[in-house]
Amino acid sequence: AAVPNAMVTIVSAEQQLTRSANSDTTGYFNFLAVPSGTYEVTTSAEGFDKQVQKGVRLTLGENLRLDPSLKVGSVQS
Repeated sequence: AAVPNAMVTIVSAEQQLTRSANSDTTGYFNFLAVPSGTYEVTTSAEGFDKQVQKGVRLTLGENLRLDPSLKVGSVQS
């Protein structure tokens, strides 16, 4: 299921680029004008375990769709 208000961060070590965005109320997020390359995509939200996707390839002119699935995190007291 989509997670609203999740923080999504993309990092390209080769281009020294980091960008972050929050998903909207439907869980949708968007990054515009991202250079082609290989990225690490981290998704996190309160109450969920962080997910890291490594080696995400983006080519010139591509609209890439990612559907991260966050697992409910453990409750801490």
